[in-house]
Amino acid sequence: HIETAGTIKPKDHVVRVVKQFNVSPKLGHSANPLRKRYKKDVLKSFVQTGKAWFKFVVEEPDQLAEVDQMVLECSIPKDRVQFMPEGVNSNQILSRARQLSEPTLRRGYGLSLRQHIHMWEDQRGV
Repeated sequence: HIETAGTIKPKDHVVRVVKQFNVSPKLGHSANPLRKRYKKDVLKSFVQTGKAWFKFVVEEPDQLAEVDQMVLECSIPKDRVQFMPEGVNSNQILSRARQLSEPTLRRGYGLSLRQHIHMWEDQRGV
């Protein structure tokens, strides 16, 4: 498995040996400039591998429209999209997950709850 922000197209020899790409494009709230964080042609290349899953870290439901646009523009299959509520502790993640659950399900996307935060909170190096 390879985790990537989806800004560099995978080489053919890498695609052949990788079982799964976990592509996590940055959204506007990340403060990364659009031209650096959103590479439509690169995301499409990951879709074309048939090996990519897409995870979007989201703070609030208003940010889902940005994901919807990426999914549409890059032909990302909805069943390959996961939302992950941003947060550094269990309470924050669960609160955001409650806000995101209904609009996520309505769109046909998945919701992941950041198990590492539930287990270790904001502890680093575990």
